Amino acid sequence: MKYCTNCGAEIPDGVKFCPNCGTKVEALTAPANEKATEPTPQSQNTVDKVASNQSTSYQQQTQKSQPVQAQQAVTSQNSDQTTTNDKSQEVTLSKYVKSNKNKLWKTLAIVAVAVIVLFLLFTRTSKYRDMTTSNEDKINKVIQWEGEENVLPFSTTTTLQDHTFIIAPNQGHSILSDVIRYFTDEGVDASSVEQYLIKISSKIQHEYGSGYKIKLGDTNDDSQYIMEVQNGKVISDNLR
Repeated sequence: MKYCTNCGAEIPDGVKFCPNCGTKVEALTAPANEKATEPTPQSQNTVDKVASNQSTSYQQQTQKSQPVQAQQAVTSQNSDQTTTNDKSQEVTLSKYVKSNKNKLWKTLAIVAVAVIVLFLLFTRTSKYRDMTTSNEDKINKVIQWEGEENVLPFSTTTTLQDHTFIIAPNQGHSILSDVIRYFTDEGVDASSVEQYLIKISSKIQHEYGSGYKIKLGDTNDDSQYIMEVQNGKVISDNLR
């Protein structure tokens, strides 16, 4: 393909004159060949337009892609931040649970120790001994205390009725008539009998609590008694 050296128009093969400006082709064959490799003004304009269009298209594509890339970057950043926050929350939750578990075990240990200590203290109380000791054992204990320093002028039988220990003479006589006579005939001082029963009552109070009485009377008739003592104090005394 040849181009006119004068106007740059395309010259078909076999044509001796430029169809555009009339310049003779043969005389300008060499220069035309040299210029053939160079772009003509029209071709340059075409190239420039193509390049401009490509540049405009690239810029438009770049402008379109920039918000998408920015959005992708923000999304990626938000995702990373969310992942970081989730991991941070998991670590915080794990520490919180571990801390609470430690506090719970410490609290349970303290409660357990407190319960054991309170139970041990409770086993040393009269209430515990009263709850865990049978009536038969209580009677045997009182009989033991009676025998330690007996001042009564007759043999006795001890029973337990409704939180009242009844110490009765074995003779089976009326406590108010016959038994008082024993004190008179034997010359037993009423105050010594009081002290005797007061000591036993005090021991009963210490061992089993303050809900028990002692009556020196008749097992068959609760109203027939010589003396009544509770918590180490004389309630009534028919010997005086």
